[in-house]
Amino acid sequence: MQPDSLIKAIELRSLGDALQLTGDLVQSRQVLQQSLQTADKLQSFAEIQCNIAEFGQYF
Repeated sequence: MQPDSLIKAIELRSLGDALQLTGDLVQSRQVLQQSLQTADKLQSFAEIQCNIAEFGQYF
């Protein structure tokens, strides 16, 4: 497992986006939650904001 980093949070958010586009909303939500948790641990407010926008857009 990859250690928490901003890159990890961004990659997870991108994966969540891709999963949503393929119609896998359950997996997308789980991955976006992981991304948000990672960004929260890193206190990356810009990435937290991006994740919340993704949730708002899809769910």
